[in-house]
Amino acid sequence: MICRRVFFFSITVAFLTLGLCAQERSATHPTRGFQISGTVVNASGGQPLARIEVSIASVEGRVPLHTITADDGYFSFTGLSSGKYALSARGRGFPDQAYEQHELFSTAVVVGPGLDSENLVFRIKPGVRISGTITDEANEPVPDALVWLFRKSFSEGAQSTHMATQARTDDRGQYSFRSLPEGTYFIAVTATPWYAQVGGGFAVRRGYRAQTTPEEQTTSQNTNLDVTYPITYFPGVTESQEATSITAHAGDRVTADLQLTAVPAYSIRVLYPDAKHTGYLEVNQRVFNLTLPVAGSSTGGNVTTINNVPAGHYVFKFRPDTSSESGRELEMDIAGNTEIDASVLQTADVSVAGTIHPVAATSLPQPMFIVFLNRQSNDDLMAEVSSKGEFEFHYGFLSPGDYEVQLGNPHGFVVYSMSATGAKVFGRTLHLSGPGSVHVEVLVSKGTGQVDGIVLRDKKPVAAAMVLLVPQDFQHNLSLVRRDQSDSDGTFTLPRVVPGAYTVVAIQDGWNLQWADPNALKPYLAHGTPVVMEGTRDYHVTVQLQ
Repeated sequence: MICRRVFFFSITVAFLTLGLCAQERSATHPTRGFQISGTVVNASGGQPLARIEVSIASVEGRVPLHTITADDGYFSFTGLSSGKYALSARGRGFPDQAYEQHELFSTAVVVGPGLDSENLVFRIKPGVRISGTITDEANEPVPDALVWLFRKSFSEGAQSTHMATQARTDDRGQYSFRSLPEGTYFIAVTATPWYAQVGGGFAVRRGYRAQTTPEEQTTSQNTNLDVTYPITYFPGVTESQEATSITAHAGDRVTADLQLTAVPAYSIRVLYPDAKHTGYLEVNQRVFNLTLPVAGSSTGGNVTTINNVPAGHYVFKFRPDTSSESGRELEMDIAGNTEIDASVLQTADVSVAGTIHPVAATSLPQPMFIVFLNRQSNDDLMAEVSSKGEFEFHYGFLSPGDYEVQLGNPHGFVVYSMSATGAKVFGRTLHLSGPGSVHVEVLVSKGTGQVDGIVLRDKKPVAAAMVLLVPQDFQHNLSLVRRDQSDSDGTFTLPRVVPGAYTVVAIQDGWNLQWADPNALKPYLAHGTPVVMEGTRDYHVTVQLQ
């Protein structure tokens, strides 16, 4: 895992995180009497900001310090030892943010002889607020609707849409998301009509009535009430590709109202061959590049029924229990009441097992997990590694495709190399081509090196540059890519580097570059700095800004 030096806005978490980062930094010789000072200004207009809390935390793990800006936005920390400090700020209307923050990276302020750390301009952005009202066909408020907020942004060298947060509407049908970073957002809503018949009963609005009345039981036989709301996206469409994005700039207050329309609800019956079968059946829909659950049911006996399902395209996933990450996946369209033969949910696509071996003669720490990441489907599957290094993905929820192999809870270990029978291996990527059994042998190593250095432009240090350490054939070795953001003195650190050939590049304003695309990164690699990592050596390089 890359050490990401953004200030984590919880003082306790920041203290622990920065203490871990300190282990990967070169040691400094403390000298008393240095200062970090400057002015906090509104990034949107440039005006100084009073009453903003500013914090610093040394990467050497000392106790964080805090201060409040004066009326002219000025802040200062005096009597500091030489070293590197993470700087963050927050205030009314301004969410927590780090100095020169990009994604999960920031620029540390370096203090020491000959370094200017007393004239900082800390530009912070006011938060975004998105709020609105959810109503039904009669323009009545829909309480207790689940509102999903998705954000489109760059992450790990590619643009993607991910879930940012969620909220429930109140009894007035209103929701609100506050203190958001500026960006591009989408809204989706799931809810059930208060009058809807669900599974032969009458679903009443939460908080209104505890149980059905005899009259309602009679009404429940009316198929006109067998309805539900499909997932609905702003401004009122039911397909994610038709959703309208909300572009919110720092300080914006956006209103996004949405009306839901009920549609017929159907039932899905899953038939099992015997009554001894148990497990968990999950019904999902693809929302942007994610798979989100819309219904789920524990199974027992030979029939499982899931109600309240609108027409649409669904992904069915069967798991042996609620804690299992693996299972069998089936995609199909639902256009009416449907029966599914459970045998198609119980047969594995690809059965995968394997063994992990440490490069050096040492035992594997516990617990340890192996992770298979499919970037196309966004599946992130995990299996526990035994004390003997053995693992297996039960129920074989591994559809054909390319999987990056990584370690979870690695205790400092990284994947060194791997081989497989029944599948092809490209670097640290496993290609599964079809049904069958696959056995994977994974070598892991704890002895890794470090690359640090300085970013220069016209022989002068450059702060806030994106620094990338790129392995050969990086498309199949994305887990070996290391990133950092240069600090105020232009320095950077890239830890846990596995032996091999690499290129280091420093890119100005590279945070929106789709560097996971080889064509986008190729021009920069041609002018990068080559590094050949051998053993556990530490390398120091000078990189020219591009």
